[in-house]
Amino acid sequence: MVSDAVSGEQFDPTTFLEILDQINDSYAEMYTLATIEKWQSMDGQLVKNYVIVPVKPLFPRAEPDRSTQVRATSE
Repeated sequence: MVSDAVSGEQFDPTTFLEILDQINDSYAEMYTLATIEKWQSMDGQLVKNYVIVPVKPLFPRAEPDRSTQVRATSE
């Protein structure tokens, strides 16, 4: 995926991180977001790029330990 370049003056890091959190929350059940920040030369300028990829875990996530949960019993 390619996106348009955004100048440093237009980039809002707080909003960017909030959007990343929203994306992460929407994928939380099945995926973890891998975020890579990299610098690259583009048109003679050094620019920062972000690569964000949802990654499915190789193994199922751990189930909560049900042995420590308290169960209601009726007498």
